[in-house]
Amino acid sequence: MRHLISKTFLLACCAFVSCKSRDNSVVRNPTWITYKLDKSWLFNAPKGTKVIYEKGIDSTPGRIILAANDSVTLEFDSGFEMSFLDTVCNLGSEGIRAKRRIARGSYKYLDKPDTLHQAQIDTVNGKIATIITPLKLGSGTTEIHISDCESNLWLAVDGTNIPPDKQELVMGIYRSIRQVSSK
Repeated sequence: MRHLISKTFLLACCAFVSCKSRDNSVVRNPTWITYKLDKSWLFNAPKGTKVIYEKGIDSTPGRIILAANDSVTLEFDSGFEMSFLDTVCNLGSEGIRAKRRIARGSYKYLDKPDTLHQAQIDTVNGKIATIITPLKLGSGTTEIHISDCESNLWLAVDGTNIPPDKQELVMGIYRSIRQVSSK
């Protein structure tokens, strides 16, 4: 029994260190530049990317159009989350909330008879992120959802039917997302 507890503790420590080591580095590509979404979020993308805002009622929606040669359009929406105001706020509690959303199947609305998705929890620059990808690349939605209980802000970015050769580009953009520093 003690051996099992030791192995579990070691595995948990390794997972924590793994997540922390990826958090501290923003995805950097020397040909990419930083773009701003709303007043609260930044991301890196290839030069020539355009951010187009749309009219929203209680959030800030819009589109991210990558340079013409990439021919990829992502949609985003960001806003303020009132439900965080009365909850415990730390990385662990945010991870638990994300796991519950996945367990409820909150992403299953994307599934169609011939298009299935998978969801996973990761950390992106110190924030818990739910990343949804289609099982068959090129057919379905590639999405990231980040919530931050400290600022009560959230961001969702998704792309539909991302060509397989552009999937890694989109995931690089997703992994570069970070909040604007409040200093």
